[in-house]
Amino acid sequence: MSTFVCHQSSDAIKKWKPTDPGQQQHITEAIVTFVAENLQSLSIVESKAFSKILAIAEPRYQMPSRKYLSNILLSNRHDKICTDIICKLSKVSQICLTMDIWSNRQMRSFLGVTAHFINNFNLESVMLACCRFHGSHTGENILHQYEAITTSFNIHDKVKSVITDNAANMLKAIILPDLPPDDDEKDDEDIEEDEFQPVQVPEISYKTLKTEHHTCFAHTVQLIVVDGLKQAEHINRVLGKNSKLVSHV
Repeated sequence: MSTFVCHQSSDAIKKWKPTDPGQQQHITEAIVTFVAENLQSLSIVESKAFSKILAIAEPRYQMPSRKYLSNILLSNRHDKICTDIICKLSKVSQICLTMDIWSNRQMRSFLGVTAHFINNFNLESVMLACCRFHGSHTGENILHQYEAITTSFNIHDKVKSVITDNAANMLKAIILPDLPPDDDEKDDEDIEEDEFQPVQVPEISYKTLKTEHHTCFAHTVQLIVVDGLKQAEHINRVLGKNSKLVSHV
């Protein structure tokens, strides 16, 4: 009998409209933040357990649908973040970018670009892009992506330097875009991190370049270690066996 009465009282509670200001909007914004920052599945808003928590905390709250969360709420949050970043970068005179391409286990390539700048005497960093990279990893394709990203954030004329790995295609994209493509530039399915080797760069006067290019020191050290291990047969053999063991597990 008591269960029936509780159910009746719960149904009698009037739900807020999804567009109502105040707590409805505040809770919805908190859910969007929770999903985005913790990489939660979008289906969490359809979870009965999650809905029960919200119903206990605030019975008047109206849970957004998965479609509304995906198409509207997350899109609006993305646009707001981009607008805030553009506003912040508009007050900065010079920016340094770090840029890298990597592939996941399904051999799908992604491009990451992060901006570093000084704001009110504080060093700050913001991620400008982490997006799929389609096609071959040629200098021309990388240059197109680079220009699209810097233009969308209105920083094309503010980039002082770009730091990448030692790959020849990265070098061509940033400071030598007019060089002809190499025959050995590979597609997404064939690219391997340890195939990237330092390239011999012709003498360039960086004073004539609008954007400087620097290779990542950590990546250079990593290449040295890899080359050194190749010369150490015993260590290389042990590492190979351990690698096979880890893959098997």
